[in-house]
Amino acid sequence: MRLFLKRSAATRVAVMAISTVLLAGAAFAQNPTPPPTPISTPIGTLYSNQQVIQISAGPDITAEAGIDPVTFNGTFTTPYNTSSPVVFFWINTTTNQVEFTGMNNQETCPTKSARYWLIAENMDTGDWGQAYMTLTVTDHTPPQIWLLGQPTMLLQGGTPWVDPGYGVFDNEDGASVPVTIAGTVNTNAVGVYTITYTATDSNNNSASVTRTVDVYYNWSGFAQPVNMDGSSVFHSNGCIPLKFTLTGGNANTTAITAKLYLAKMSNGIAGTEIVASSTGNADVGNIFRFQNGTYTYNLDTKGLTAGTWQLTVDMGDGALHTAIISLTK
Repeated sequence: MRLFLKRSAATRVAVMAISTVLLAGAAFAQNPTPPPTPISTPIGTLYSNQQVIQISAGPDITAEAGIDPVTFNGTFTTPYNTSSPVVFFWINTTTNQVEFTGMNNQETCPTKSARYWLIAENMDTGDWGQAYMTLTVTDHTPPQIWLLGQPTMLLQGGTPWVDPGYGVFDNEDGASVPVTIAGTVNTNAVGVYTITYTATDSNNNSASVTRTVDVYYNWSGFAQPVNMDGSSVFHSNGCIPLKFTLTGGNANTTAITAKLYLAKMSNGIAGTEIVASSTGNADVGNIFRFQNGTYTYNLDTKGLTAGTWQLTVDMGDGALHTAIISLTK
């Protein structure tokens, strides 16, 4: 014999309610509300549920390295409570370093292209937003190169040549710019030498400077009776025996062609040069004769007016070998 239990309507409603609660609890247990995702950034940990600030990093920029001004322009794209302390951080994604802070930064263009990650954070609430901007750096500017020391240098023959060097700087490469040096100096041969320094940066922009080195004969100055301090006084209409030798690294140099020229001085300034004359047949024209390591010339002062005169010996080396004398009647 079977027994049948008859449920009332109220009982059925209660059972259904209990079932609904149990099903909802089971669904919550299977699909709980996910916690905020932490996001690691160079300025600290931010959370996904607080990414509520809408900002712009501005358009992509192309600029010349180290020269052009660049504005890193961060702005709000939707209304936000700007009375709160919102700070803009410009992060170089290559180095992962914060390079600038603030909404608008007028900066000289960096030296390398980069992708910038802009983060704006409310420092009180932790609300934040992000945007990106690409900076493309160009380099069409040649490096700067300059000489250390003088652009024209005099060097006594036989003296070692020591290059004073150069300085270099590039808008992108800084001081790390290779420099090639062309030219040599032969200190055993008088003459004018040119040294060229060329700097070439990593983008093949180049610039050059030159230095002139004049290697000249090292001489003793005139021997007596000429005083090299300019105090010698001679009578006109006479003869002055001039003598000098080559010294130092040129002491063993023989038989150069040395010529004598004169110029009347006025207020410390030499006038027009004239060719010197000799008193006898021993000298040819205005050329010194060489004998036993000494260069000799018998200067004829006839026809020269009283006053101060500059004596110049031209040895063909481009240097000034001079002395001052005075003539009286």
